[in-house]
Amino acid sequence: AGCFLIAHPLLLGFFQQSVICLLEHTESDEGNGGTYGLVVNRMGKTLGEVIRPDSCPEKLSKAFSACPVREGGPVHVSLQMVHACEPEQQESLGVGGTVLTMLPSGNDITSTAIDSDRAIYFQGNVEEAADAVVAGNLKKENVSFYVGASCWTVGQLQNEIERGFWYPVRAPPEIVLDQPKKDLWLSMMCALGEDEANLTHLLVSELDNVFENSHCDGFHDEK
Repeated sequence: AGCFLIAHPLLLGFFQQSVICLLEHTESDEGNGGTYGLVVNRMGKTLGEVIRPDSCPEKLSKAFSACPVREGGPVHVSLQMVHACEPEQQESLGVGGTVLTMLPSGNDITSTAIDSDRAIYFQGNVEEAADAVVAGNLKKENVSFYVGASCWTVGQLQNEIERGFWYPVRAPPEIVLDQPKKDLWLSMMCALGEDEANLTHLLVSELDNVFENSHCDGFHDEK
């Protein structure tokens, strides 16, 4: 399964009740080391609203203008695409992209296609994807868009996990494509175990009502 982060029930601010898919992680201090991910359960606007009509190619508008675009994180990053198709089909479509890998069960890192007939790819050629959708060779439901990203420098995410800000979990990579469910965070928290489920149900209503307008990341210090 893919690697995801579930926000602790007391984590506030932008990441409150968020679920993040981790796409890249390197330990090197050189170059672009660190962690890169996308929040998968926060819906934004449609592609037609994100890209001005005069800036959107006609075929892109025809294929995806009504498609929802999710808010991937607070770091400004332009439009990003995730799509799914069979590995053989990927070559003929020419969409490209980097295949999402799964967490190793042994010593090997495997493709998301290991237990299914399709793989999930990050990025690629959006215009080629639009052509494939218009031609009926790629289902629109198999394409998802994001703006923004969630990024950590080397060691930063590990520090936050050790401090209890996040629960790292394995989950189906298809979550990055599925329509965001309002209760995705709640469902994944409750699946962690009885203690986590009880804590979540105890706090979720209070936090939604009292801190929904908070802009500060960190834990609420209950008094």
